[in-house]
Amino acid sequence: MSKLLKLVLGLVLVGYFCVLVVKRTPATLVTANLVKVLPHVQLAAITGTAWKGRAGAAHLNIEGQVIDLGSISWKFRPLSLLALKACVDVESDVLNGNVCRTVGGVNQLKNLQVELPASLANRSLRDAKIAGVGSLIIAEGAFNDAGEVSSLQGNFTWKGARLNFQGMWFTLGDFAADLSAAGNGAVQANVFDLAGPYGVKLNGEFGIATAPKVKGEVLPREDASDDIRDALGLFAVPQDSGAFAVSYPIGS
Repeated sequence: MSKLLKLVLGLVLVGYFCVLVVKRTPATLVTANLVKVLPHVQLAAITGTAWKGRAGAAHLNIEGQVIDLGSISWKFRPLSLLALKACVDVESDVLNGNVCRTVGGVNQLKNLQVELPASLANRSLRDAKIAGVGSLIIAEGAFNDAGEVSSLQGNFTWKGARLNFQGMWFTLGDFAADLSAAGNGAVQANVFDLAGPYGVKLNGEFGIATAPKVKGEVLPREDASDDIRDALGLFAVPQDSGAFAVSYPIGS
């Protein structure tokens, strides 16, 4: 028997053994790792196995605000074991994609899509409220359990963005941001406008252990609200072009 044939048969036997093991592994092993890869997600009513299962109730807990995600189902990708990691495809009403956990404890995301109302952020806002729909797409990303990002390729959009301040609603428009790893564990975001009364070009950086930074310009167009123009003048520097230079921390 040739060495190549022995190698192929050996891989087949190993793969078959892994499949048998995974099919008999309790689903709780998957859910325990899912909550590491998807922080703030809480799973309950778990059925099935590590190979294929379902959490009948899933919730996202952000600063005490509980968001119902409905049910989440998953299906194991057996070939991922050859790369020394365990990967599952997850699917729910608001979240879909592939999540992995390597033997080294690295969390990986691929083709992940999340869509949630922007109003979920209102609990963190003091005097203002926002509305619209936020959509996050991560083509690929990797981070450790401390939340430090080592690689990232994705984008975020905020469609139908509106702001409520002192009981008045203001239309902001549609915005997007290209996301990448900043190289220091943080996320770098290049924010720009898609449509609406405000031209936006901002570069930002934020992370678990990094103070947020923002720098760029906001250009109110002819149909922009005078109230918003006045508000921009409180923290941004007017330019000859009509734009406002934004810098946070101020003076950076």
